[in-house]
Amino acid sequence: MTSELKLFGDLLVQLWMSHQRPWNYRSAEANEIYRDIGDLYPSFVRREDLEAFLPTANNLVSDFAAGRKFLYLDPCQGQPTFVPVVSLRCDFSLLEPEVRFRIGLFMRHDNEVKSIGLRFESPEGDGDGIHDYYHAQYITSFYSGAPLKGAPPWLPTSQPAMTLEADGPIGLMLSLLMSLYGLKHLAQLALALTGDLSLYVNDFAPHYWLVQSTQDHFKYKTWKSPDRFKTRAEARHRGCTIASIDAATFRAEDGRARHFD
Repeated sequence: MTSELKLFGDLLVQLWMSHQRPWNYRSAEANEIYRDIGDLYPSFVRREDLEAFLPTANNLVSDFAAGRKFLYLDPCQGQPTFVPVVSLRCDFSLLEPEVRFRIGLFMRHDNEVKSIGLRFESPEGDGDGIHDYYHAQYITSFYSGAPLKGAPPWLPTSQPAMTLEADGPIGLMLSLLMSLYGLKHLAQLALALTGDLSLYVNDFAPHYWLVQSTQDHFKYKTWKSPDRFKTRAEARHRGCTIASIDAATFRAEDGRARHFD
């Protein structure tokens, strides 16, 4: 299986390849936003520039701030139009890799640039930290010397820390992307890379099951792992059989009761 470190770097490169360059945004409003913030948050210009800042087996620590460069992603659909801008610090030399994505969401309001920021982070502490789990929090700056233009100064930046369903650096990055673009975007990224990445993507997608006992048949939609779901189902429905089904079968009106678990 491809190492998580390599997949992490490959996924960042794929984001560069599959997303628009900010100076060529197809949205006129996104272009205007970039013109307002591009000097404050310079974009990587070439793929090679980004690759120089990716963690590798020979360079386990990466910090975009060292080069004062940012990764621009596609504007999100819907209103208001906003441009996501990402800074990253990571350290894969640690037993539990430290990964910190900081993302600014820039938009225009009342003819001014406004923003709100979030950080998506790995656990902090060694079992005793208040944020010792994968989480997201508000931010008002990317790092010292790079405040978010137009961010509300009153944002609470210590709490809350929103729990993320991630189990490592790849899961953390996928949590960020799914928050911005939804699950279908992740599936497209997985197809563009290796089959190993699809294993991580599948953790975010629901599973569908047909549970059959001597008396009843049930269809379930769940985000629990297969092993955990099967343990719970067998405890609820003694002597049942459990088979995987697809989303269309789950949605079909076939007389079987549908449940969420």
